[in-house]
Amino acid sequence: MRKHWLFKLSSGMLVATILGGCSGGNNQSVSQTPGKGAPAVKVSRDNPCSVMLPNEVGEILGLPSNLREVFDEVTCRYHFEPPAGSQPKSAGEETFIEVKVHWTEGRTAVTATRLAGKLLGSGSGGFEKLSGIGDEAWLAPLASYLVFSRGNVGVEIDMRMMPGEKEKAIRLAKLIASRL
Repeated sequence: MRKHWLFKLSSGMLVATILGGCSGGNNQSVSQTPGKGAPAVKVSRDNPCSVMLPNEVGEILGLPSNLREVFDEVTCRYHFEPPAGSQPKSAGEETFIEVKVHWTEGRTAVTATRLAGKLLGSGSGGFEKLSGIGDEAWLAPLASYLVFSRGNVGVEIDMRMMPGEKEKAIRLAKLIASRL
């Protein structure tokens, strides 16, 4: 009976380690429970991929997403299969959305994105101000890019591989904002 109990404890610790993701030991985190029966999400400043699970991204996009990749200290890529009828240009080309989480100076990242849009366009640069997402949120033309800030945190969601998906970009942003 003791061996059975130790096996359960060991296997539980293994599952917890695997679900914990790529976060390091010295991190600041907040646990969030997305819904009834869903696993808790542990948001970590050491892991930009911790703000969303791949299955959550897949559910919102309506496409299977089973891989998330830490690209650098602020960037996470959520890979998915391209929609039916729109194959990548080459066999080696990846299809993903990119999420950047700036844990400090986030408002600066939002402002810089908007200024770049103004330089490329006129007036607002085609950016649409959104309400109900963090403290300030902006959507680029064709819903190709969404930036928002909440407190000192800034988030950029690059949807260029799925342009025109305004409602999906907003749903992703609201999910992330709820966890910051």
